[in-house]
Amino acid sequence: MTSVLRKGIIVSCQALNNEPLYGSDMMARMAVAAQEGGAVGIRANTPQDIAEIKKRVSLPVIGIFKDEMQGFDVYITPTVDHVKHIFEAGADLIALDCTKRARPQSLEEIFNYIKEKLHIPIVADISTIEEAIEIVKLKPDFISTTLSGYTEYSKNRPAPDIDLVREIHERISSIPLIAEGNYTSPDQVVDALIAGAYAVVVGGAITRPQQSTKRFVNAVKVIADESERAIGIDLGATHTRGGVINSNGELFNSIEIVTDIDNPMKSVERVIEQLFDKDISRIGIGSAGRIDFNSGKVIYATGNLHNWSGMEIKTYLEKKYKIFVTVDNDVNAATYGHWFFMKGKIRNFAYIAVGTGLGSGLVLDGKLRRGPFGNAGEIGHIVVPGNKKVCTCGKIGCVETVLSGRFASNEYEKKFGKFSRNDFFKLLETKSDWTDNIVNDMTEYAAWLVDLLVNTVDVEKIYFGGIIEDFGNEFLEKLKDNLKSYIKPNGLYDESIVEISPMRKMGTVIGAGLESLFAGGVMVENEFINHKS
Repeated sequence: MTSVLRKGIIVSCQALNNEPLYGSDMMARMAVAAQEGGAVGIRANTPQDIAEIKKRVSLPVIGIFKDEMQGFDVYITPTVDHVKHIFEAGADLIALDCTKRARPQSLEEIFNYIKEKLHIPIVADISTIEEAIEIVKLKPDFISTTLSGYTEYSKNRPAPDIDLVREIHERISSIPLIAEGNYTSPDQVVDALIAGAYAVVVGGAITRPQQSTKRFVNAVKVIADESERAIGIDLGATHTRGGVINSNGELFNSIEIVTDIDNPMKSVERVIEQLFDKDISRIGIGSAGRIDFNSGKVIYATGNLHNWSGMEIKTYLEKKYKIFVTVDNDVNAATYGHWFFMKGKIRNFAYIAVGTGLGSGLVLDGKLRRGPFGNAGEIGHIVVPGNKKVCTCGKIGCVETVLSGRFASNEYEKKFGKFSRNDFFKLLETKSDWTDNIVNDMTEYAAWLVDLLVNTVDVEKIYFGGIIEDFGNEFLEKLKDNLKSYIKPNGLYDESIVEISPMRKMGTVIGAGLESLFAGGVMVENEFINHKS
């Protein structure tokens, strides 16, 4: 009978006594609905629910009996007596808590009883790879990842824990593996099966409508409440900017200070303290460097910001201000702002920010892509063949050495002495041979980058921002001229693919604030929660 579970969906039909669908009749109706929807099995709690479900469906039932016994952490079918009750109710398989936590009766005794007296399959619920390896000695019929995230020592595991599914499958091939715990979407189920799961249990996402409703309600809560406010901050090597943002992306206050490159956190704190008030519920940081969005840690920063690599920005600020914080790469944050204001009109685009350095953000299939190591869009450090300039990252030939504010200032100083931003842009207005050469050099490399992006990630639009916004139409027109040598009559793209960003210099501030409000696309609870987004 258990072979019918293979590559299928098992629906967990459970409700607590304080939930609206509590009751054996209701759980049996849920089981009937699951069977009609194509489920291959049911997981159910208590003898009463199991007995009622068995009357109405023909699917195999994994039976459990939750009982919180004083002095013990284990609560899923903790004793032989619990096993007897759910077996007599008609369970086809019996699931046991097989974690290493304190228990009222040994697993050996329970396993021996089931194998010798009942002769039905055992499902071993575990929370870690170590527990899975240990339970193999008792020869369960299935191992299930049910308790990953629910034991004290596994609470920081991802949800759902597909990594655990993959690891168990690779190390324990002799026992079928059931994936269970926090599966809320079909994509996650498919990923678990690809990772090696024999079957997948889906629970609250199907049988607890209050949970499904809450996910939808939380997703729109911030949009509905326009009084929600966040501080958005753009930390760059030259300036640190900040502003107060609402859920519509409106900017209410803004400030700009010179960045203390020897102590970047001091600059961030100065901006927060000037903008913070009782209406602020979140903080979003857009920082130069490679950022782990989930942990809010700087994975790597060039010499533009000193002592910044390894800085745990999110942890530090949440501890100090007791408020929810998101941290992203500065260009990613600005790209999120672009995506927000375009209302999904363009689902595949790149935003290229030409600042002190050079960075890019990528939106593909309507989602901001950061990559597993926060490195997506780090185009500034692609090496240009033949370029011998040394980059601040330590590599030779990075494109940002020939397409950036630093390149422009270096060229200016070679010709005119100490760099002045105002004098530089005044000079651009004169349209001299020197300025024409600077713009042409930069747009030649920009055209090369555009073609590279089109042929690697197939974007529909590429927006240029940063200092380019101050160049005027000359940069854009020259870029389009230089693109002509790349554009072929194959219809892949034409000059209209490039535009100057409409976001201007506050793009990162607005985007970072929006990211904190929506946690990068998914709304979080309003109260301060120190968790992974």
